[in-house]
Amino acid sequence: MACSAFADDLGNYGRSWEIEEQDGVEQMKDKLREMERTGELKRRQEQYRDEYIDSIENPAPIPGISTAAEDRVRTFDPTKTFTETVYDENGAIMVPAGVSVNPLDFATWSKRLLFIDARDDRQVELARIHRDAAPADKVILVGGSYMELMRKWGTRVYFDLGGAVTTRFGIDRVPALVSQQGKVLEIREIGMPPDEADEVGK
Repeated sequence: MACSAFADDLGNYGRSWEIEEQDGVEQMKDKLREMERTGELKRRQEQYRDEYIDSIENPAPIPGISTAAEDRVRTFDPTKTFTETVYDENGAIMVPAGVSVNPLDFATWSKRLLFIDARDDRQVELARIHRDAAPADKVILVGGSYMELMRKWGTRVYFDLGGAVTTRFGIDRVPALVSQQGKVLEIREIGMPPDEADEVGK
């Protein structure tokens, strides 16, 4: 008897929830119709559109990157040691655990990477001059609008979204030019005038 009553309660609860859910949907529809009538819906759609476009035009700058005050050169070894064995799709071993691999043993960089903060006009001008002299090189921003530069220059410009590349290379000052030198990468910071250098990436 108790089980039957419990089952009946579940059935009633299910039907009640269905009615309440339908009421909630109708309330949402009424709210949307009211927002459409007052123009609030259109305003919110336009606001969302503008915010979305702005996020594309002006990505969030990479934090913790400042302007280079002086020239400095260092090297980066891209060698990676595999902590786990890597298998191919057929289960055959590609790279055993513990093996170190330098990608520069198998490929060469024909292009250089120039990292700049486009909110600094001096760095933009430096990148423009560099691009004119070496159009095959890639300009990568850590701040500012890459879309604006692409429209202005008529060439592709990149942005280090999320700081993935600068973090990998340990770049914390710009402008910085990355190029291959044998089996390592050379990272050359290009100093701005010391009395004008300021942190623009915070």
